[in-house]
Amino acid sequence: MANLARCGVVFVAVSYAFACGGEKHAAPSADNSSLVKPVVPPPANLPPSAAADVAWKVTARGVGTLVLGVAVPEPAGRFEASYATTFYADAQPLEGFQFTDPPAVAYVKGGPFSKWGYDHPGSEAPAKIIQRAVGLARAGKLPIDMIVITDPRPKTEQGVGVGDPYTSFAKANPAATKLQRFPGLWEEPSCVVAEDTVWYFFDHCEAPDQAKLLRIAVRLDDQGQDTPSRPVKIERGLKGEKKSGEKKGGG
Repeated sequence: MANLARCGVVFVAVSYAFACGGEKHAAPSADNSSLVKPVVPPPANLPPSAAADVAWKVTARGVGTLVLGVAVPEPAGRFEASYATTFYADAQPLEGFQFTDPPAVAYVKGGPFSKWGYDHPGSEAPAKIIQRAVGLARAGKLPIDMIVITDPRPKTEQGVGVGDPYTSFAKANPAATKLQRFPGLWEEPSCVVAEDTVWYFFDHCEAPDQAKLLRIAVRLDDQGQDTPSRPVKIERGLKGEKKSGEKKGGG
């Protein structure tokens, strides 16, 4: 489903092409086991487990030094070597930077690939796009929009991490919504549990007692209509508050 490619000589771009339908995309694989692999290699010198528990804690605001809505910090490998692009859902382009501390990918908002990718679905970012994105990031003009974790070491406050079975997740999160079959984001279809800004992606929905957690995504809730229903949002709507994506005045 995801094809990793490297681009350029000076700059490195990581590009994932996702099956979204259409003639230019290959059909998604039924085997999602490869998705459990970390997106980035682990740090050469791992911090003590106790320190990692604190530094890599997954919360509704982010993971470690990666915070939603805040300008993306420079990775240890520098912006140039850490730039990453991807497509998901209906060929929606994403761009960001890979980190090893915490081990995650921070996708940003307002970068040049967001426009270029719509015009070139499934394509790798050219050098000019990479250079422009790096310049904006270094100037502090690219806020973090979503953080994706596929490494098993970062944990939520409930102790949940990638690779955990759904049964353990459900026990640690009794108030969470049940698994929801959802139009494909990374898998086709995605199998998701969403709590506020934290999304949990599992490998299948058919047998929850056998499902495993593939990735955790912490994301701002302004990314279009691709949002599973959440009890909190419904309650707010019943109280007369504006629902996400609803225009003022009901128009």
